[in-house]
Amino acid sequence: MADLTRRVGLTVDQVEALATAGAFDCFGLSRRTALWAAGAVAADHPGQLNVTAYDESSTPPLPTMSEAEQLVADLWATGIT
Repeated sequence: MADLTRRVGLTVDQVEALATAGAFDCFGLSRRTALWAAGAVAADHPGQLNVTAYDESSTPPLPTMSEAEQLVADLWATGIT
């Protein structure tokens, strides 16, 4: 997630929208875990030293989203359900 964000130069809003839509599920991150990390990950920009701003072990245990919460998250992030 951090590498993708740095290489593409995504903003915090863009990373949050991708996390909310479940785009980081393929990396083994739940939507809530990815949202938790979005701000720290988006603070890393190309040209900066490769310093880890986010450590997955520091994420608190977060409950997975229910189907209704996923529906709302999809609608917010993509405009479709």
